Amino acid sequence: MLFRSVSQSRYTEVDYKIHSTEEKIELESSHLQTLEQNNDALKKQKMVQISDYEKQASDVKEQTTKLLDEITELSSTIADQDKVRARLEKVSTLARQIRSRYDSIVKETEFFHANHDCPTCRQGIANEHRSKIVDEANGKLAEIKQGEQKITEELDRLNTRLSDISNVLSVISTKQTEAHTYQIRSAQLEQFIQSIKAELEQLSETKQFEGTKDSLKELKRSLLTFKGEKEQLINHRAVLEVAGVLLKDAGIKTKIIRQYIPVINKLINKYLAAMD
Repeated sequence: MLFRSVSQSRYTEVDYKIHSTEEKIELESSHLQTLEQNNDALKKQKMVQISDYEKQASDVKEQTTKLLDEITELSSTIADQDKVRARLEKVSTLARQIRSRYDSIVKETEFFHANHDCPTCRQGIANEHRSKIVDEANGKLAEIKQGEQKITEELDRLNTRLSDISNVLSVISTKQTEAHTYQIRSAQLEQFIQSIKAELEQLSETKQFEGTKDSLKELKRSLLTFKGEKEQLINHRAVLEVAGVLLKDAGIKTKIIRQYIPVINKLINKYLAAMD
């Protein structure tokens, strides 16, 4: 009876461990499934982010290329800017020189208009000589004015061209700033994409669930062990029950007695007859 009581106690303990382990396996499996589902959802979210950033990067690249093409085209329209500036400087210098020459002749003319005597030798200046000098000076002034007119027109043309060049340069500068902004944005997007790809790679690794999976494997191994022990206890209990039945009065003992009583009775009768 004591042996059967101990076996029953162990059976109850093992049965409890089986149910407890099965509950733990169910919880761990559910937990692992939740982790994997969350991981899959997060991976999908990361892939959507990558797709969105790649679309933005493509648009930014397209805008940058468009701006750079426009800058190249605009730059080709002002390829003469160095020549224009050099020409303007040269013509401006010539204009100053001509103006200086013009002013000098005017002063000389004014002198002969205002003076009849030479200030150096104090001798009188003949009217014929004075008139000749003034006439020559006026002729030179007329030529200079014609030249100045042409120079003024050239300066206007060069200044207009330089103004156009300045406007184009302003547009180019604005577009270069925009292109630089796009290039910075493109670099940022590429960093975002690489960073998310690294995160996605980590999410795709199986190592992150190894702890939970190892725990689940260990629980399943324990469950198999407990079930094996339970089966052994069940078999052992069955043997004990059969043995108990056989050892009861209505069991094998009765069958043995019934089988051998006639033989015993015969022997007794035989011994009694011999005694008579």
